[in-house]
Amino acid sequence: MTDFVRRIVSGQKARFKDGELHLDLDLSYITDNVIVMGYPATGLEGLYRNRREDAQKFLAHRHGTNFWVFNFCPVRENTYDAAVFGGRMSRYPFPDHHAPPLALLPLVAREMRLWLDGAPERVAVLHCKAGKGRSGTLACAYLLSLNAPPSAPRLERNYTKKEWARHTALAHPTLQAPDAAAPAATQKAWAKDRAEELMDRMPGDQGTMGTETAADTDADEASVRAAAQPPPDLVERVSERLEGVKAEDHGQAARVESPAALSTDAPATPVLATAASRSTTSSSALANVLNLHTSRRMRPRPSSNSSSSTSSPDKESEADAPPARGPPPKKGRQGVSIPSQRRWLYYWSLLLAGEGPAGFWPALPHPPTSPAHDPPPAPERVRVREVRVRMAEQTGVRIGVIKAASRVLDRAGRRPAPAGPTELWASLARYDDALVETLERWERWGRAPGVGGIGRRREGGDAMVPAAAADGAAAESIQEVFADGRWDAQKMVRSFASLGVVAGEEKREGKVVTATLGAKETGGVIIDAHREVRFKIYMGKVFLCWFWLIPAFHMAEGEGEGEGGVVTVRLKREDLDFAVGLGAALIEVEVALERVPAGAASEPPARALSGESEVGQAQGKGGGVVEAAAGILEGAVGVREGVEVQQGLED
Repeated sequence: MTDFVRRIVSGQKARFKDGELHLDLDLSYITDNVIVMGYPATGLEGLYRNRREDAQKFLAHRHGTNFWVFNFCPVRENTYDAAVFGGRMSRYPFPDHHAPPLALLPLVAREMRLWLDGAPERVAVLHCKAGKGRSGTLACAYLLSLNAPPSAPRLERNYTKKEWARHTALAHPTLQAPDAAAPAATQKAWAKDRAEELMDRMPGDQGTMGTETAADTDADEASVRAAAQPPPDLVERVSERLEGVKAEDHGQAARVESPAALSTDAPATPVLATAASRSTTSSSALANVLNLHTSRRMRPRPSSNSSSSTSSPDKESEADAPPARGPPPKKGRQGVSIPSQRRWLYYWSLLLAGEGPAGFWPALPHPPTSPAHDPPPAPERVRVREVRVRMAEQTGVRIGVIKAASRVLDRAGRRPAPAGPTELWASLARYDDALVETLERWERWGRAPGVGGIGRRREGGDAMVPAAAADGAAAESIQEVFADGRWDAQKMVRSFASLGVVAGEEKREGKVVTATLGAKETGGVIIDAHREVRFKIYMGKVFLCWFWLIPAFHMAEGEGEGEGGVVTVRLKREDLDFAVGLGAALIEVEVALERVPAGAASEPPARALSGESEVGQAQGKGGGVVEAAAGILEGAVGVREGVEVQQGLED
């Protein structure tokens, strides 16, 4: 019965059945060396998630001590001692359903690489709560940093029995077919499995993908590029840069074992990149990694379902595609399905190719002698001039739900929103500045030289003496950053500004309304161009969506300067996070940005000490509960998606 409940909670995620141990786990081998799983729980939570003792037994039986666990859950969400896995655990926490501080990606990718490079039998085990979005984002970040395209597992033991049968049948269909003398039931089962696998690979009809499903289809180069709106010539420049990378560039950094206490004496030979192996663009490499993760982490849709991934004559045929990457997954929920997390991976792919924004995370001299050497220049500021929200007009049942939600929250004593019961407004939030600065300092300190070095840790990059420390002070370890829970015991994301409707700026085109949101009497909100910022959109007190972005990645050098120099970042509904239920009425959101002149006195507003500043985080959460329930009742969103909307409002 408990296994049945766990399968329901897993939803569309793949599960791993170990016949020898009689275990059924929410776990997948993305590659032979990268495992993603759900949270190893105890107590009541263990009834519907992976039981901790089952995860321990599985890893110990299959991998002995050759595994290292990466935990992305904040202390306030879920926690356990590293001793649970023999001390082989690192924490890099960030909130559920959110994009992480961007500097977390290189720090995790480097530690994974150092561990896995130590011995071929080692595996990295990544988990968050559900083992999907956060774990998938960091797994893809590591896979993108490799010198060659990653491949699906090749070892039989890393597949379930049914998966392996399908995998080998596709690879060698004539060899794997049962003997003619085999029982009819065996031949029928083989034929059914073969047919299902072939149906999973069949492309769907073109033009059948509507806007309701566009956000949950397989990744392709166009959709990945559109997520970050790069300059027109960016892909060509990235391709040229990758073509010019020589193998010697990847051999400059000395090998570093991780962690030192568990390092092996066996020599490890790095696989060096060549121009040919790195000759794909950032966008195509990201699309392939996302598809690999989805194909391994998510269950394929049943063949009886007529929906399938769209095809295009301009794309590679299955026969021409690199065999290591495999075909695109069938249309359905993606492994990394939150648009902001996918946007972060695109930013990361640009940084790996040396095509990040000018001045973004400038490298220290190599080898660095002090983290304070050559400090980064003064932060570049931009002003959020306005946010334009375009959506279908809300009438009838929906507007009644919004008003009812506002009344319910008023009676519950929530703080008033800076708008009427049906007016749009937005809150802006960010991570703790000191946390981001700490992570970025570690990123610069540990970076290896050369193009792509941002994905590798240099020798000595795991220990750093603080710049202000006295002579002889002990070096800090990167493992200590999150050791005491100071960054993640409380809410990690807090608001610092809000935008309300600008009077007289509303436009109507038929049943489509465009509202302009701006700051009161300030002409805009100052933010750091190189920092992560979250925009959260409400109608009255009801949550509609949010999205994360880093302005510098959307502004080419020199753009947004001078009088009238405004850059517009346009996000369609499928680029917004949790735009379901009442948020499904959204069509697109535009953010207008302009650079603040160098030397001008400007500082971003301070973050709220608690809650959502003037509007209260609790209010947003409460509004999300009502909104999610309304969406479910209206049939606009499934129960699971409705629950995710509510969960996503918890920082």
